[in-house]
Amino acid sequence: MFSLTVQGYSGVEQVSGGAFIGAGTHGLRTLVDAVGTYNATSQLTFILNVDWGQQENVTSLVDGTSIKARWDGAAAYAKLPGQ
Repeated sequence: MFSLTVQGYSGVEQVSGGAFIGAGTHGLRTLVDAVGTYNATSQLTFILNVDWGQQENVTSLVDGTSIKARWDGAAAYAKLPGQ
């Protein structure tokens, strides 16, 4: 009736070379992803997906300083069988 999965990823991310500001720098990037599924009936399913992430040592495009970038997001779905 209900399931929950949570995944986590973490590792060093390196900025590629070329024209990018701060080329050659690196920092720890982390992402956590969670998906919850609720089967309300045999015909109706609700799904919620939530993500959270961050990266250290990101070069700011505003002033060139090193910052910690953070992001998150969520999505909700309702699923019915097709006709």
